[in-house]
Amino acid sequence: MRRFFLTLTTISFSGWSQSAQPTLAVQQHFLPRSLVDWAQVALVVLTAVTLVVLCKYTKETVRLRQATRDQVNISNQLLREAQIQNEAAEKPTLLFGLSSTDFHLGKPLELLEPTIRNIGSGPAFNVVVEPMKGDGVEVQFRLPNVPYLEGKQQLPLKPFITQDGQANGMSSWLSLLADLIRRNNFPADMIVAVQFESISSKTYRSRNRIRYDWMAKLVSTSLIPPIEEL
Repeated sequence: MRRFFLTLTTISFSGWSQSAQPTLAVQQHFLPRSLVDWAQVALVVLTAVTLVVLCKYTKETVRLRQATRDQVNISNQLLREAQIQNEAAEKPTLLFGLSSTDFHLGKPLELLEPTIRNIGSGPAFNVVVEPMKGDGVEVQFRLPNVPYLEGKQQLPLKPFITQDGQANGMSSWLSLLADLIRRNNFPADMIVAVQFESISSKTYRSRNRIRYDWMAKLVSTSLIPPIEEL
């Protein structure tokens, strides 16, 4: 009887072992063999996610840098335009004036008082009128003792004439200058330049043409555009 139970137990154990082996084989086929496999999978996934995030961050950084550069360019352009408009609003424009009265037969050429006129809206500083030069003759035009020439302001100029480098008691007489012009001691077409500074310390230069019409016995002055920035 004991031998019968022992034989039955052995047969049952063998049958159970054979039926359990396929189940263990299935579990080993689908599950990782060790913790290292899980770490490798996690590393691959983490690397992929890092690359995606890095690419996105790089694109956003490039886009933000480009947007910042564009904004800086726009701001600089607006600033330059504002400076140009401000300079144009404050820019002085100086005209030198030398002319004669209408000629009357039998009367000598008569000059009007020379002037300097600012037709711009901004003040002019450090105004210098270049001398008018002729044949052995030079005329300097002196400004009044003022610190600057205001916008839309006109001031008289005082001539100072030297002949062959010498001055005399008539050096400030307009009648002497008129007589020298009439006797062709100056060219019939002359240029007198005026140099000045704006309130923003920019230096400009205007050129003025003086003409003497010997037939009409008239002296006139006109501006030669443009106003040069030095």
